Amino acid sequence: MKTNLALCLLTVAIVVFAAMRDDERRTPSGLAGEPPRRILPTTSDQVDMLSALVGPERVVAMPEQALTWSRVAEAEGWRSLPTFARFLAEFVLESEPDLVLVSPFAEPDSVARIRESGLRTVELPTRRNLDHVIAALRRLGEIVGETGRAGELIADLEARRDALVASRTRSGEGPRPRALSYTNFGSGGWSAGCDTTIHAAMRLAGLDNALGDRVGHFEFSFEELLAVDPDLIIVSGAFGESADTIEALLRSEPGLAGVQAVVKGRILRLPPRLASAGSQELLAAAELLAREAARVLERTAFENDR
Repeated sequence: MKTNLALCLLTVAIVVFAAMRDDERRTPSGLAGEPPRRILPTTSDQVDMLSALVGPERVVAMPEQALTWSRVAEAEGWRSLPTFARFLAEFVLESEPDLVLVSPFAEPDSVARIRESGLRTVELPTRRNLDHVIAALRRLGEIVGETGRAGELIADLEARRDALVASRTRSGEGPRPRALSYTNFGSGGWSAGCDTTIHAAMRLAGLDNALGDRVGHFEFSFEELLAVDPDLIIVSGAFGESADTIEALLRSEPGLAGVQAVVKGRILRLPPRLASAGSQELLAAAELLAREAARVLERTAFENDR
């Protein structure tokens, strides 16, 4: 267990360092001067962060998945922006942005063509926890000329994180509930270990990830769920499967009759956009988890089970 945890922490450090070095190496210098006015983000997380710093009038287009997976789904002005289903160089060039926010996972040929055209690009490091998010927000604030707004947002995030820590301290030094995330897309179950945003949200919420000795996202069977027997299960709908459907599946499966989280209804729901947020919404996910965990555990007399 300790060896696996150490490997996980080492993996996180290597990924973050590599991403930061890649950003320094591949991001063009010369971002000083007039702030960009025609920005094109390419992921939902980028839209989340960008929308907290600038208005939609400074964004030329955004990925259509942001309408489902980011906070702008309910934000005035953003829904009317042009959207794109795939990140393709042709669309980007036709949109005539003055800044493109690219992803480490973007299609390499499209990224190369965009850079060859002379357009300014910035690749923000991968974000797996709140410290990564804060670093990305600070960097993005500098790039778009909104360091003041970024500073205010970061101060708010840090204050809210401190409030979560303080609430855990007030609740006492009892055992941290063991939780795990569970999704099912109709072809089998999946869960997540460390080096994931849902792991970071659990930790912020005062929960232990029962699968924290594993890394990333992985297939997860009913047999494994029965063996782990967590105190809490976190479900979230995605790709046509709703949280209702997933919870009903867990409750109806005879083989899970020995899983206390299922038997006692200790199932927490997260909206899809929070369950995978690699932006400031990661903290919103943690706050919701903390509230729901406290409510459910109090209702089911958690301490009497320990």
